[in-house]
Order: sequence, then C-alpha cells, then structure tokens
Amino acid sequence: MSRMPGVSHRGRVIGRSALSPRVTELTLRIEGDEPFRWLAGQHVTLRPELAPGEPSFYSIAVAPTQAGLRELTLAVANDSDTHAHAELGSVVLIDGPFGRLTWQDAPGALLVGTGTAVAPLRAITHDALSLRQATPLVLVAGHRTEGELLWHRELFALAGEHATFRYEPVVSQPEADWAGRRGRVQDHVRDIAASLPSGFRAYLCGSKRMVEDCRGAVGELGVSPERILSEAYG
Repeated sequence: MSRMPGVSHRGRVIGRSALSPRVTELTLRIEGDEPFRWLAGQHVTLRPELAPGEPSFYSIAVAPTQAGLRELTLAVANDSDTHAHAELGSVVLIDGPFGRLTWQDAPGALLVGTGTAVAPLRAITHDALSLRQATPLVLVAGHRTEGELLWHRELFALAGEHATFRYEPVVSQPEADWAGRRGRVQDHVRDIAASLPSGFRAYLCGSKRMVEDCRGAVGELGVSPERILSEAYG
C-alpha cells in the first residue's frame, strides 16, 4: 500500500504531549478533502513545509479505525528530532504510507517492540482487537525504566478488557519495587510465545540486534521465516 511518488498530504500539528521523559506524542490533523489511508503498522515520513530538510521516519501509533483517516498520532524521541518540539498549528508534509508490518490472519500473534518501536504495535493491537476475533494476541514492550513505558496504562487496561489480549512490559533498568519482567525483551520471548497456538505470526520492531535475537528465539519454537514480519533500525 504505497502512495504515488511526489504525492504528499499536509498535516497540521494539533496535539503535543509527553508520553515519557524521552518521548513526545505528536498528533497531526490531515488537511484537505482527501483522507489519508493507511494500514495499522505502517509508517510515514515528515518534511517541513517551508524549510528544506531531510525527511524523518515515524511509525503511525494509531489504527485507521481509531482516527477516522483524518488524524495521525506519532511517538517522537525528544533527543533526536526537531519534530518533538513542533509548535501547535505548524504544518508539515506527510509522505507515505510505507511498510509491510501489517496484520495478517493467523491462529495467534506475538508483537515485540522496544522504545518508540512499540508505536506500530500499539496500532496493530487496536486494529486486531477491533475485529473482535478470538485470536490470542501478546504484546511484549521493552523499555529502560518503568517511567519510560509508552501507553502503559492504556495497554494494561486493554488487557483487562479483552480476554484474548496479553500485555507483557519488560524493564531493563528497573527500580527495586518493579514486579514485572526484567532485562531484555529477547530473553523473555521463548517463555511468552510458548503459550501461543501453533502457527502464530510474529511482529518484531526495534533495533537490528533485538529483531535478530527474537527471530532466532521464535524460530526455535517452530515459527517459519515467512510468518515473521519485522522492521529493524540502527
């Protein structure tokens, strides 16, 4: 699902809030009459409308069913991108959508992401749950500290509302009172995925090392390469 080269949407910044001390949630409203169509799990690039600059890549953190094709929510790292400090009312050019990290039917699904790479998995989770199917779905989200967990309360609440969804946050530098999983997400994948039915699909997003480690872990559980969808960076 790719747009034609040279075709862009204008997006106006209508929301900016802190998701964590390191990450800003940016909300863009699509301008014009044409809606912006995407699949949960895809990403876009942003470019300044008036100033020259290199495009920046962001995964879309909402499913189309949530936003009505008129708004995009992105998770932007504060220390690496000027868009985290975009003024309300400012306009950017949006290209895309891009990517194939999108939902495919299967007996079960394992979603693994770290940091801002949890954003597309959050969108996939909402999209999958909106289908109201009985597919078991597990989201493993890795962050350094409890305070950096993105959409933690929302995902915890979703797990309480949907019997088919399980949320597994993993913290690598926890405080002493952290009662959840500790360490790297790849160290927990085999244990978590073992509860999923045979034939499940894996959706992996994050650093190259994490993605490769998780590919190996689910491969040892019998998941064939064609049932592993991934996006890696760094």
